[in-house]
Formats: sequence, structure tokens, C-alpha cells
Amino acid sequence: MEIYWKSFKQMFDVLKKDKMLLAACIAPVLAGVLFRFGVPRLEQALCAGLHRSVCISPYYALIDIAYVMIAPILLCFSAVMLLLDERDEKIVNAFLVTPLMKRGYLISRMGFPAAAAFVCTLVLLPLFRLTSISLQMTGVLAFAGTLQGIWIAALILKFSKNRLEGMAVCKIATLTILGAAIPFVIRGREKYFFAWLPSFWMGNGMLSGSEKEVVVSINVFLVWIFVVSYTKDVDGISLFGDSLPIGKRRGEER
Repeated sequence: MEIYWKSFKQMFDVLKKDKMLLAACIAPVLAGVLFRFGVPRLEQALCAGLHRSVCISPYYALIDIAYVMIAPILLCFSAVMLLLDERDEKIVNAFLVTPLMKRGYLISRMGFPAAAAFVCTLVLLPLFRLTSISLQMTGVLAFAGTLQGIWIAALILKFSKNRLEGMAVCKIATLTILGAAIPFVIRGREKYFFAWLPSFWMGNGMLSGSEKEVVVSINVFLVWIFVVSYTKDVDGISLFGDSLPIGKRRGEER
């Protein structure tokens, strides 16, 4: 564990020099203030202007779900961008011949930021939520949101070779969070066509107030993360299931 921590501290020192880490740390707080105080005022203004009793308030739960995902996505994105830089600069291979090895390298680079995002969400969600959320629901939502960040980071790492490609893949991978909105706009059985999206179950769980449905999203996330992590990419290498260095093709180990 000590060697993982040292690797994480080294990554943190690098990220401190990048404004991306600063943005990732500040954004959840700024978004929380905006959601908690700005959205209700916007609701009042819209209701007064449109002469309606409700406008945005039926979607407050959806806004809470979006907030749950902000910290994990930003922190995991910051970490995976550094990982892509290290892979592009061939620094990764140096780490992989140390006792850290491939699994420890990925844990220190992705696992620790994800854990920090989980704690951040647990602390901030009760402060900035728009709906009444129980302690149990807060916990499962924070965990599901963290897995969303890890899944997006895993997709970026799998399908990108450098930071530029990573940012492009991130834009596409982030679309998976839209599944949370499906239960709010489609109420019939047709909504289950999107059940393969983990975020769909987060939205369904929040809409019904069921922690069990959010737990379903956690299980679906774990399946997708397993698939992404252990299947081979175009270079014939998996993220966790292969002992070869990241970015190294089979047959080039000599």
C-alpha cells in the first residue's frame, strides 16, 4: 500500500502544476452552489414568467444525479489524462518494471482519485442536494457516481493513445450519463430499452426512491468495467488482464 501511496503522491505533484486539477477540485463546489441556490431561483422566475405552478422542480432528482457524477468524472478524467501523457512519453514502462507493476500503477493512478471523488461526493451531496435523499441513498449514489467516473476513464484509456484522442473519446463516453434522464422523459416500458446503460438505473432509482435500483446500476457498472478492462484492445492488450506494458504490442517485448 505504501508504494501505491508514493505513486499517487507523485501523480498529485504533477497534477498540481496543471490547472486541470484545480478545475476538477473547484468545479464540484461551484456546481453545488449553482445547483443549490441558482436552480430554485430559476424555477421561481420561470413559474412567474410562464404562469405555471412547476417548471424545473419535477427534474430536481435528475439534477442531483448529475451532481453525483461531477466530481468522479472530473477527477478520474484528470488522472487518466496524466496516464495518457505518461504512456505517450513511454514513462509507463519504467513504472511497470518496479514493484508497483501494472495493477498497482492503475490503482494509484485511477483508484485513489476515484476514492477521493467518492468521499467528496459523500460530503458535498448532503450540502447541495435539491431533493430529500436518505443516508443509504446518498451512499449508493456516491458509489454509483464513482463507478461512472471509473468507467469513462477506462473507456478513454482503452480507446486513446494520447491526450488529444483521450479528450475526443471523453466527449463520446460522457454521453453515457444521459441514460439517467430516460426514466424522467419515457414512462412506459419502452424505457427499458436503455437498461444496458448503468446511469439509467440511477435515474430509475431516484425517480422511484429505491436504493435497490441504484444497486442494480452498480452491478451494471461493474460488468461494463470488467468488459472494458479485461477485453483486448486493438493492440491485443487488456488494461488489467495482461502483464505486458501498456501500449506495447505483442511480439515487441524484446
